[in-house]
Amino acid sequence: MKKLKAKLIPDSRIFTDRQLQEALRPVITRLRGEHYLIALLRAAAVAMAVSLLLLIFAFLRPWADVLTCCLILTGAILLLAAALAVISRPGLWEAACQVDAKGLKERVSTALELSCRSSGTELQTRQREDALRHLQALDIEAGFPLRLPRREGKVLLTLALLLVLVNIIPNPQRGEVERQMAIRREIAQQQKQVEKVKNDLVKKNEKAPSVRREEGIKALEDLQRKLHEAKKQEQAMKSLASTEEQLKKLVLDGQEDVNSDLQGLSRALKQEEIGREMGDKLAAGDSREIKKSFDRMAEKVSALSTDDRQKLAASLNQAATSANDGDLKSQLNQAARSLNSGSAQAAGSKLSALGATLGRMGEQSAVNADLARAQMALQSARTGIATAASSGTGANMASSGASCQHPGCNTPGSNGT
Repeated sequence: MKKLKAKLIPDSRIFTDRQLQEALRPVITRLRGEHYLIALLRAAAVAMAVSLLLLIFAFLRPWADVLTCCLILTGAILLLAAALAVISRPGLWEAACQVDAKGLKERVSTALELSCRSSGTELQTRQREDALRHLQALDIEAGFPLRLPRREGKVLLTLALLLVLVNIIPNPQRGEVERQMAIRREIAQQQKQVEKVKNDLVKKNEKAPSVRREEGIKALEDLQRKLHEAKKQEQAMKSLASTEEQLKKLVLDGQEDVNSDLQGLSRALKQEEIGREMGDKLAAGDSREIKKSFDRMAEKVSALSTDDRQKLAASLNQAATSANDGDLKSQLNQAARSLNSGSAQAAGSKLSALGATLGRMGEQSAVNADLARAQMALQSARTGIATAASSGTGANMASSGASCQHPGCNTPGSNGT
């Protein structure tokens, strides 16, 4: 540590004379106060000069974060200046030299230098006493008055006037900066909407877990992070389009046919009282309830009358005629034949298997619907960002000529990349 201190502060020395040190303490306090004040003023001048340059640059190119950058750099400069001021603060030796310059003719510095020696002579003792007597008689307040540095003060005043002038003069980039800020506010708003969509998927996944829904949740979480980091319209549009494409890949093909088959079977079953419960469950779309309703029907097939079995079989046959899925059509026909054949055990087995198939189809339909709603939300988010970029400051954008040059940036539903 001593070697490091010697490198950082070349004039730093270790003295053992406590009485001389205490006598020099008021001088050190005043010297350090002046030292810290000058360091602060110079650091403030540097910070103001840097801020002035950044603000002038903001007149040439639109820069929405210029004030934030100025504050950050100002804080960094002040912290660095404070650290350097503490490292280079005046010590005992400098105080002794300053005191000697007030007419003590190197008495104090000589006494400090001799105090480092292990043994002293009568001459050294007399010299120390003489130095201490002159030091104690010195008027510290008159010899070391606290003065404001004039040069630093003039520089600060000049820089302050220039900063005020720069802030008063109309900035030609103001329109584009306002547009950028409007886009950022809209991105933050759409980030909240994405959060709502993700939370909705999480709640539904807790009730009915799905691997595809979990992948959609992860994609939305990644999108939230990207939107939080996005500062420009192009970045947000690209992230939204990428996530929308991910969700699109998670949606299984043939969803329209699945929905049509489920709706057709629901309508057919609700035509008769015997199948109304199953039809209602199909219409509600709860996969677990769909399977349960068919299982209950399978358990009570043996107690059904021949007329009720025939009515249920007719409903299944009607749905089978319009079914698009080949496997579902086959299962509907098999269940209808079992009901008409009179074998309660076979009919119950076919109905239970049909309920399991319909439950899987209902789950697929529900997941696809959830992912489709998430896609629509992302499309709406892109439209909102594009609208924020083109409205409100349209006139200023035209004058600045700095709007997004890609034709897709302002087109609802496009990716803007």
